[in-house]
Amino acid sequence: FEMLRLPVLLLLVGATLALNNGIGLTPPLGWNSWYQYGSAINQTDVMRIADAFVARGLRAVGYTYVNLDASWQASQRDLNGNLQFDPTRFPTGSTLGQYMHTRGLKLGLESNDCYFGSLGYETADANRFASWGVDYLKYNDCNPQTDNMPPMYSAMMNALNATGRPIFFSAAAAYLGVPPVTWAPALSNAWRVAGTPNGNYDYQSVLFNIDQNSGLWRIAGPGGWNDPDVLGVGMGGLTAQEEQAHFSLWCAMKAPLLLGGVVAEMNESSIETATNTEAIAINQDPLGVQAHRVWSGSTPTSPIVLSATVAPCITGDVSQLWTYTNSFQIVHNATGYCLTTTSCTALSAAVDVHLLPCGQTQCVGGQDQQWTLSSTNPMTITTVSGTLDLNFQGGLDGKTGVLVQTFQSNGATNQQWNGATPLTNTPLVSQANSLCVTASPFSNTYEMWAGPLADGSRVVVLFNRHGQSTNMTANFTYLDLAGPLLVRDLWLHQDMGVFTDSYTAFVPSHGAVMLKVNLAPTTTTTTSTSSPTSTSTSTSTSTTTSTTTRTGHTTSAPHESDTSSDSHLAAVLIAAGLVAVIIPVVGFLVWRWRQRRQLSGVSVQFSHLDDDDTDSMLGQSMS
Repeated sequence: FEMLRLPVLLLLVGATLALNNGIGLTPPLGWNSWYQYGSAINQTDVMRIADAFVARGLRAVGYTYVNLDASWQASQRDLNGNLQFDPTRFPTGSTLGQYMHTRGLKLGLESNDCYFGSLGYETADANRFASWGVDYLKYNDCNPQTDNMPPMYSAMMNALNATGRPIFFSAAAAYLGVPPVTWAPALSNAWRVAGTPNGNYDYQSVLFNIDQNSGLWRIAGPGGWNDPDVLGVGMGGLTAQEEQAHFSLWCAMKAPLLLGGVVAEMNESSIETATNTEAIAINQDPLGVQAHRVWSGSTPTSPIVLSATVAPCITGDVSQLWTYTNSFQIVHNATGYCLTTTSCTALSAAVDVHLLPCGQTQCVGGQDQQWTLSSTNPMTITTVSGTLDLNFQGGLDGKTGVLVQTFQSNGATNQQWNGATPLTNTPLVSQANSLCVTASPFSNTYEMWAGPLADGSRVVVLFNRHGQSTNMTANFTYLDLAGPLLVRDLWLHQDMGVFTDSYTAFVPSHGAVMLKVNLAPTTTTTTSTSSPTSTSTSTSTSTTTSTTTRTGHTTSAPHESDTSSDSHLAAVLIAAGLVAVIIPVVGFLVWRWRQRRQLSGVSVQFSHLDDDDTDSMLGQSMS
């Protein structure tokens, strides 16, 4: 499964699409007021949160943004047409920026494109924000079914940049119009990819937002980040294990880390989770590549199943290239697998589409891998079970598993595909939303997530969505690292040993194990795997071992004492340091070049979309 492995040079593509305004080279850390205060937020509450950032150690580990969501402003502008704070709830609101800055913090505000927001006032409001010392602006649209969002966000972006003040620009665009992932990376430093859950921020909310974000890893990078919503840590809707899993995945996905709870009242367990410096270091890694799902299964040892889904189109991404053969098969270039329907008869219901080895069929004559392409462009693509169809209800990588399915023919744009004729080493692009067909493991009971880091190591998260605890194995095949690997547990803060093929850990129900995996010193010899029921030793010259237990997970950690080993380790660290400097620089240069090309075409890539084509898109307004 070459497409699922993690060569660093390929994944640098994910860091080439972000806004080039010099801000947000790593994801922001801070707090958002909406979940706990809603429209009742006041100045006293905000100052209390800021003081708690300092007192509870959040500022010390990088949390700086204190962001006020909706309802901070007065119901009308002043006599000069300027925005103003609500005089009752924020009597001296214009001084909040100074209050934050004297404490080593930053101030964020939300505005929108209508009501008493910034539509038509972009320049005046941007200057107003700058004069108040605002450091972060969340910009929300309020008419997503009719708004022409790219020009509106572009106008505010340009106005903010013209102030000369570095203001992080977050696009909280709703999904009812053109999906933000198709335009927001060129216009903002972060963009919402999931809606605000109704009611409490519970475990199901976390799962939904994870699945929305999984398939979008290619478009995030230094300067621009997918935002799957605030952290539910400390909000009371999650268990301690769920909070750790939630935080692990937000850190690995390079998501903004914006707490949503009342910081002064968060329990010590939640504070400890939110201030895990090793997890935060993964989030702030300068390479900026978002980890993504590389394996999933219905059991801890299931073979991987790839599903057809869609993602923002990336030029040259082999995982988005397809070829139509003389045998009427559509072959995925990255894996060599064939697009395969899961039904041998025509159905009026949606039918999942997987990728399976060509020839591995279940229907007579291999009909489940045979497709007919129309001669028109956009084309329709049909098979025994129906017409290739983009199911909007699943989100971009939704919990339902498969976005690209078959359905009975209806002539809608979500059954029309743009591609070269003949289809040879080219992408399949949805006429409905300009997203490209790709392949990925769909969400399942047990998952392995991974992504590269600037020092050449990998972050790995073993995630157990199931209601029962179990042992899970990280198969190193998916990491594209050869040789013995040193495994470090980022919640135990311990090196767990050196392993060659895989690493097994006990993962609690709804929990996660977060690891950093790197090449081991060359003098170290290893066992092939770890086991939760027996001690697996790892030896090197003059090495002793000590046993560490993690909820039933027993393995051994090495303690180096040999001076020769120290010198080898020093050499490895020096090399890793050079990599950490060179890779981000190369990625940044490529990113700048690509971005300048993108900005010139932002407004034209949507010309083929009619308003009617977007009515059925996943729609969830965002606060």
